[in-house]
Amino acid sequence: MKHRNLIALVLVLACVGCPQLQNLSRVIMNVNVFSTQEEVQFGQQLSAEIEKEMKVLDDPKVQDHVRRIGRKIAAKAPRQDVEYHFTVIDNIKEVNAFAGPGGYVYVYTGLLKKVSDDNELAGVLAHEVGHVSARHSMKQMTKRMGFDAISKMLLGEDAQEWQVTATQMVSGLGFLSFSRKQEYEADELGVQIMNAAGYDARGLLRFLDKLVAMRDREPSAVERMLATHPAPSERRARVATQLRAMGLAHQPVQPQLHIDR
Repeated sequence: MKHRNLIALVLVLACVGCPQLQNLSRVIMNVNVFSTQEEVQFGQQLSAEIEKEMKVLDDPKVQDHVRRIGRKIAAKAPRQDVEYHFTVIDNIKEVNAFAGPGGYVYVYTGLLKKVSDDNELAGVLAHEVGHVSARHSMKQMTKRMGFDAISKMLLGEDAQEWQVTATQMVSGLGFLSFSRKQEYEADELGVQIMNAAGYDARGLLRFLDKLVAMRDREPSAVERMLATHPAPSERRARVATQLRAMGLAHQPVQPQLHIDR
C-alpha cells in the first residue's frame, strides 16, 4: 500500500488550491491506481461476462488466424507484464474491435469482413494492443470511479465500497470509452508495434480509409463506434503524418488475407 499512499498524497498536493473541480478531473484523468494483478483479475472477470453475453465465433480456422497475427503483434508490444488474448465475436453487424483490461482483445466478424489483408487486420490488433500497453482501460476506470472513491481506496478506507464500485464498472463496457487523446496514442503505438512485428504499417492507414468511406456511405453502421472514437478522418490524418515521418508512403491495398469467412 505504500505506493498507493504516495499516489494519494501526490493527488492531494496537486489539487490543493484548485479553484474548480475540473482541475481535479484533469489530475485524475491520466492516473492509474490499479496494480497489474488487479487489472488482470478485472480482465478475467470482464472476459467471462463478455463470452457469456456475446457469441464467440465457432470457427477454429478464423480464431487461429487472428490469434497468430495477434501473438506476433503482442510480442513487440512495449508492455509485456500481461498475457495477451485474442478472440473473435460472431456479430457481422459490428465493424469494431476493443481491448479490455489485462490484455483481452476482441474483434467482431463484421470488422473481419472489412479488412482486405493481414496488414489491415494487424493494424486493428496493434491499435488495441496499444490501448493495453498504455493501460488506458485502467486509467479510464480510475477516472470514472471519482475522487472520493479513489481517495478511500488509496488510503485503505472502505475497501469493500471501492471494490464493489470497480466490480460494477467491470461488469459493463462503459469504462472502455477512451478519450480522443488515448485513441491517438493507441494509433501511434500501433504503428510502431506493427512495424516492429514486420507488418506493413500502412495497413492501419488503409483500414482507416475504409472507416472514413463507411461514415459517408453507412453512417448508422458505425454510429456506436464513433461515439467512443475520434472521427476516422482525424485519426487517418495523424497516422498519415506519422507514416510520412517514417518514410512510408501510402500505397493501394494488395489483398493477402487467406482465411475463409
